[in-house]
Amino acid sequence: MKSPLFALVGILLFSTSLSSQIDPSVYPVGYASKLQDVHVDDMGAGYAGGSCGVLLYSSGNAADWQLVDGPAGGDEQYSSVACPPGGCATAALVVVGGIDLYRQQNGGAWRSIETEVEAGNLHWLTNTTVFASGNSSNALRSTDGGNTWVNITLPEFASSNFYFLDSNIGFYGTNERLYKTTDGGVTWTATGYDHPASIRLITWLDENTGFIFDSPRDFYGTTDGGQTFTKRNTERLPASFVWMEALSADRVLGGAVVSVIQETLDGGVTWARTSPSGAERFNRGVHRRGNDLFAANSYNQIMYLAEGAAEWIDVNEHPRGTIEEISFATPTVGYAAANGTPNLIKTTDAGQTWIPTGQQIRTFRLLALSANELIIIVNGDVRISRDGGDSFVDLLPIGVIPDGESISDFYLKPNGELYLHGTNYSVTVSADGNSFNPVQHDLGLSASELFFLDNNFGALITTAEAAITQDGGATWTMTASPGRNLRGIFFADKLNGWASNASTRYITSDGGMTWGTGNSIAGGYDYRRRSNGDIYVSEWSGNDGLLMRSTDNGQTWTTPARTCFGHRSGEMTPDGKYYFTGGDGGYIVRHDLEAITTSLLSPRTLNVSHLKVYPNPTSGLVTVELPTNTTEGTIELFDASGRMLRAESIRFAEATHQMDIQGLPAGVYQLRFTSANGANGISRIVLR
Repeated sequence: MKSPLFALVGILLFSTSLSSQIDPSVYPVGYASKLQDVHVDDMGAGYAGGSCGVLLYSSGNAADWQLVDGPAGGDEQYSSVACPPGGCATAALVVVGGIDLYRQQNGGAWRSIETEVEAGNLHWLTNTTVFASGNSSNALRSTDGGNTWVNITLPEFASSNFYFLDSNIGFYGTNERLYKTTDGGVTWTATGYDHPASIRLITWLDENTGFIFDSPRDFYGTTDGGQTFTKRNTERLPASFVWMEALSADRVLGGAVVSVIQETLDGGVTWARTSPSGAERFNRGVHRRGNDLFAANSYNQIMYLAEGAAEWIDVNEHPRGTIEEISFATPTVGYAAANGTPNLIKTTDAGQTWIPTGQQIRTFRLLALSANELIIIVNGDVRISRDGGDSFVDLLPIGVIPDGESISDFYLKPNGELYLHGTNYSVTVSADGNSFNPVQHDLGLSASELFFLDNNFGALITTAEAAITQDGGATWTMTASPGRNLRGIFFADKLNGWASNASTRYITSDGGMTWGTGNSIAGGYDYRRRSNGDIYVSEWSGNDGLLMRSTDNGQTWTTPARTCFGHRSGEMTPDGKYYFTGGDGGYIVRHDLEAITTSLLSPRTLNVSHLKVYPNPTSGLVTVELPTNTTEGTIELFDASGRMLRAESIRFAEATHQMDIQGLPAGVYQLRFTSANGANGISRIVLR
């Protein structure tokens, strides 16, 4: 483990009542979402929506996606978005939770639309005609641009998606039949074809050529408008599709779990598996604009495949990966390690901003010792930086431990000593860093996590084993095995402790001699205790992350906060003011422990507004319109890796600000505005 659960000696913690405020700091951008659907019009304007109430808008070129206000709450999900052929600037419809429908006209306020059944998925056929899939038994249809709707009773329950070729011709599948409409969804008639299994997905190239993907993962094609289908694949497809699109009679793409594209170039006979560079999880939403494809993915990602292209590109690019470790040395200075790019990042303002360190090294173990000192483990060797991560050298002098002995984890004890654990040796480094005391313990285990209750009593876990020490790590005693795939270890006292993996917390009341699950929360990582006795843990629940809190030494737990990404790490600042959760997608969220309550946190509900920037795309000089409540502040320019390139001061009451970015490489950049009175804004710039 990285640092003690108690605050560093000499630092006072604050204990205040909690309020309903929500802390605004989210890295690398001010929102976190698993996007579910995307729509981009011919002019490049579009909407994308997903979990945690995140709604994004692009004003052009599908490359300047910005967080905008929408009708969904922070704990709700946009399940479908659509715009008319006239463009997203003229009107838009969104569905929240698959049920509730909202409409916007000419960029105005969103208005709730009443429907007889849930809305389902949207298909905007003409500027006035819209079809919605409904609840699979009943669809919906509008002829006034989505203002009013009539119920369409389907002849059979829909088991597949609806697919429209134009404003009149469309198809959908059932458990054994295929239906077609020639009047824009008013009536549906069976094609006469009976399918041997439940139809899951359909896609059509023209009125005669179409394809079926079914529940046994077989692929069928038709060339006669759906009257007959022929099985094309010789072997069952290796994965289920979440969406499918035919780009030609031979080339069909299927988005598959997790971040895989299955592609055929021979009409479905053979399939090749590809993983687009940098792709996150493909979700259900894909939008076809001509022969261009846009896919809505997890972690804010929108992938784009241009007509005729072989490679997908990310058009909502920002640093991604997984945050593996977070460590704070002071209330304001902390470091984080990621398996993406950048590998190491640093904050000096308590997590409001993060920037890459000078030297980038891949590591899964990280501990901040002071504002400028941090240690990491690289291939079993402990390396130290004394200049804030700009350079690293070996911590241990040659010969302290035998060649071939690997250090697997470290822990900073309450007395300031640094304990390094190896398979058969340990090293205690004095608080001043000048002496090294090696001990041969011969435990024979590499620690995946360490914990010390005090300077003498400690515990370690591997992925499936546990041990305790009573003498500061000089000797270790094996205990019973708590479980498998262990990641977290914590003791409230010398008898009562917890070991956990991603899904289960194992409990001991006899110092680790026996373990059980009891009536416990799910698993979690990085238990931390505040000075008032409250215990916090970063938990991974399905695809989301939870911040859990116990006020009674672990007997009961509440959920002060939820995020729309899986947690992999957590850390509390030494003053106990903030707890940081990090994980999938490269996100870090700061939770203000003096402000949060048991209501759910949405990282989307931030005091961050969209900055209007023009021209965008630009060849150099841009004008930024600032929020009306601007005081003195700063505008910062970041590249796609999160590295700050420029910072310029803003004067009091300045309405606009010009920044010249000529000379930088072409690409996507982010502007971030921070005002002294808390007004914030972000925007993306495309530099040509």
